[in-house]
Amino acid sequence: MHIIDLHADTPMMLRLGRDISTPHRRLPAFANYCSHVDVPALKKGEVIAQGWGLWSLPFESARSSGMIEKQMSAVEKALESSEDLVMVRTGRDIRRAADNNQTGIFLGLEGAHCLDKDTAKLAGWARRGVRYITLAHFVDNYAVSPSYGRGACAKGLTNEGHDLLDEAERLGVLIDLAHVEKNAFMDVCSKSTKPVIVSHTGVRGVHDHWRNIDDEQIRAVADTGGVVGIMFAPRFLGSDGTEAVVKHILHVSDVGGTQATCIGSDFDGMVKPARDLADAACFQALVKALDTAGAAVDLIEAVARLNALRVLDE
Repeated sequence: MHIIDLHADTPMMLRLGRDISTPHRRLPAFANYCSHVDVPALKKGEVIAQGWGLWSLPFESARSSGMIEKQMSAVEKALESSEDLVMVRTGRDIRRAADNNQTGIFLGLEGAHCLDKDTAKLAGWARRGVRYITLAHFVDNYAVSPSYGRGACAKGLTNEGHDLLDEAERLGVLIDLAHVEKNAFMDVCSKSTKPVIVSHTGVRGVHDHWRNIDDEQIRAVADTGGVVGIMFAPRFLGSDGTEAVVKHILHVSDVGGTQATCIGSDFDGMVKPARDLADAACFQALVKALDTAGAAVDLIEAVARLNALRVLDE
């Protein structure tokens, strides 16, 4: 079954010199915590599209935006040298890539701090394939605060954050609320005129953890027409194995409806993935686990690709 994964942190691995065309080799110092994504694994996992997160130093400065530029250049170089990967911006692009037996790559920015209060950077990066911006990433910034990290506080969406939301919607860039504290999270959902996403998270209805979102947040995302991508990290899921991921997926479906849930693995994100979901080759194990849990075929297809595809279409 074809898969769309909303979030992997592969660009930094490319920046550090990984050859994505060949099967990954896990470095001993980071065993199980990175090197989850490469072309052969994506092919085996039947991945037709994956969101690659660009992340930077946790403060507002030119150095942060420079790190984004370096990762983006590394991504562009990798795609230029591969016949199996292609940059995508729309659902139509993803369908075309699938028809050509390619995996579509779209980009996300992790944290508004990397813009250094310059929304013109967002416009430029959007032209180069950025389709979503995660408003916070473990550090307070001019738009919002994180749910956990430096400067975490319940300040809500600032005036500058409102302006950023408006500009992102104008550019067709999705707002991602992973890592964002609840007040700002709810502010964005109430103000947004477009679907919002939570690209990679767990849910508190299954495991009460600071990294996870609660039922009110799930419903708020669903009300925008958006989606919640469930990550594969046992430390946030509360237990290990595909069954743990399935529990979080089904909870989102129960609370927000079948159109509200999808996949956001967080591969290459310096987190150890769930047992049986060790890398991008293993996505079909999740499909099987959903089937074993009694999920309807329509729900499995929605989780695997259709929900994410719908949001990217919009």
